[in-house]
Amino acid sequence: MTLSIKAALAGAILLATIGSSFAATIDGNTKVLDTPNKWANTLQWAFDGQHVKVLQCQGKFCYVKLAGPDGWVRKSDIDFNNYNGPVYPIYPTYPSSPVHACFTGPYGYVCIN
Repeated sequence: MTLSIKAALAGAILLATIGSSFAATIDGNTKVLDTPNKWANTLQWAFDGQHVKVLQCQGKFCYVKLAGPDGWVRKSDIDFNNYNGPVYPIYPTYPSSPVHACFTGPYGYVCIN
Protein backbone atom coordinates (compact mmCIF):
# COMPACT_ATOMS: atom_id res chain seq x y z
CA MET A 1 0.00 0.00 0.00
CA THR A 2 1.27 3.45 -0.75
CA LEU A 3 1.61 6.05 1.97
CA SER A 4 -1.30 8.17 0.66
CA ILE A 5 -3.67 5.18 0.65
CA LYS A 6 -2.62 4.29 4.19
CA ALA A 7 -3.16 7.89 5.31
CA ALA A 8 -6.60 8.01 3.67
CA LEU A 9 -7.59 4.71 5.25
CA ALA A 10 -6.39 5.86 8.68
CA GLY A 11 -8.32 9.12 8.30
CA ALA A 12 -11.50 7.28 7.33
CA ILE A 13 -11.19 4.98 10.34
CA LEU A 14 -10.57 7.95 12.63
CA LEU A 15 -13.60 9.84 11.32
CA ALA A 16 -15.78 6.76 11.73
CA THR A 17 -14.76 6.23 15.35
CA ILE A 18 -14.81 9.75 16.81
CA GLY A 19 -17.92 11.29 18.28
CA SER A 20 -19.89 13.91 16.45
CA SER A 21 -22.97 16.00 17.02
CA PHE A 22 -25.80 17.03 14.75
CA ALA A 23 -28.07 20.03 14.61
CA ALA A 24 -31.76 19.17 14.61
CA THR A 25 -35.17 20.48 15.60
CA ILE A 26 -37.83 19.13 17.93
CA ASP A 27 -40.91 17.74 16.19
CA GLY A 28 -43.82 18.37 18.56
CA ASN A 29 -43.66 19.16 22.28
CA THR A 30 -41.76 16.55 24.26
CA LYS A 31 -40.22 15.91 27.67
CA VAL A 32 -36.47 16.26 28.26
CA LEU A 33 -35.53 13.42 30.61
CA ASP A 34 -32.63 12.83 32.99
CA THR A 35 -31.99 9.24 31.79
CA PRO A 36 -32.76 7.41 28.52
CA ASN A 37 -35.96 5.62 29.52
CA LYS A 38 -39.64 6.47 29.52
CA TRP A 39 -39.91 6.36 33.34
CA ALA A 40 -37.15 8.95 33.88
CA ASN A 41 -37.63 12.27 35.66
CA THR A 42 -38.63 15.23 33.50
CA LEU A 43 -36.01 18.01 33.53
CA GLN A 44 -37.93 20.39 31.24
CA TRP A 45 -39.99 20.45 28.04
CA ALA A 46 -38.68 20.94 24.51
CA PHE A 47 -41.09 22.59 22.10
CA ASP A 48 -42.02 22.12 18.45
CA GLY A 49 -39.41 23.71 16.17
CA GLN A 50 -36.87 24.28 18.96
CA HIS A 51 -33.25 23.95 17.81
CA VAL A 52 -31.15 21.34 19.60
CA LYS A 53 -27.72 19.75 19.21
CA VAL A 54 -27.85 15.96 19.31
CA LEU A 55 -24.74 14.71 21.11
CA GLN A 56 -25.44 10.96 21.15
CA CYS A 57 -28.22 8.42 20.66
CA GLN A 58 -28.86 5.28 22.66
CA GLY A 59 -31.72 3.00 21.69
CA LYS A 60 -34.94 5.03 21.32
CA PHE A 61 -33.46 8.16 22.97
CA CYS A 62 -30.94 10.87 22.09
CA TYR A 63 -29.03 13.15 24.44
CA VAL A 64 -29.55 16.76 23.35
CA LYS A 65 -28.04 20.11 24.25
CA LEU A 66 -30.60 22.92 24.42
CA ALA A 67 -31.46 26.03 26.41
CA GLY A 68 -31.89 24.97 30.02
CA PRO A 69 -30.88 21.57 31.37
CA ASP A 70 -29.58 19.16 28.71
CA GLY A 71 -31.12 15.71 28.69
CA TRP A 72 -32.61 12.77 26.83
CA VAL A 73 -35.39 13.11 24.24
CA ARG A 74 -37.20 10.36 22.35
CA LYS A 75 -35.50 9.90 18.97
CA SER A 76 -38.93 9.86 17.28
CA ASP A 77 -39.47 13.47 18.49
CA ILE A 78 -36.32 14.78 16.78
CA ASP A 79 -36.35 16.00 13.19
CA PHE A 80 -32.85 15.55 11.74
CA ASN A 81 -33.87 16.57 8.20
CA ASN A 82 -35.52 19.97 8.47
CA TYR A 83 -33.00 21.97 10.46
CA ASN A 84 -33.34 25.62 9.46
CA GLY A 85 -31.12 27.15 12.11
CA PRO A 86 -27.87 29.02 11.71
CA VAL A 87 -25.61 27.69 8.99
CA TYR A 88 -22.44 28.55 10.85
CA PRO A 89 -21.11 25.79 13.09
CA ILE A 90 -19.83 26.48 16.58
CA TYR A 91 -16.63 24.48 16.88
CA PRO A 92 -15.14 23.52 20.22
CA THR A 93 -11.71 24.96 20.87
CA TYR A 94 -8.72 23.00 22.06
CA PRO A 95 -5.86 25.46 22.66
CA SER A 96 -3.35 22.77 23.65
CA SER A 97 -3.82 20.76 20.44
CA PRO A 98 -1.27 21.44 17.67
CA VAL A 99 -3.52 20.14 14.86
CA HIS A 100 -7.20 20.97 14.57
CA ALA A 101 -9.53 20.34 11.64
CA CYS A 102 -13.32 20.43 11.39
CA PHE A 103 -15.52 19.13 8.59
CA THR A 104 -19.05 20.45 8.21
CA GLY A 105 -21.85 18.35 6.73
CA PRO A 106 -25.62 18.67 6.32
CA TYR A 107 -26.31 17.39 9.85
CA GLY A 108 -23.51 19.02 11.81
CA TYR A 109 -19.75 18.83 12.06
CA VAL A 110 -16.92 16.52 13.06
CA CYS A 111 -13.67 17.83 14.53
CA ILE A 112 -10.39 16.00 14.83
CA ASN A 113 -7.32 17.02 16.78
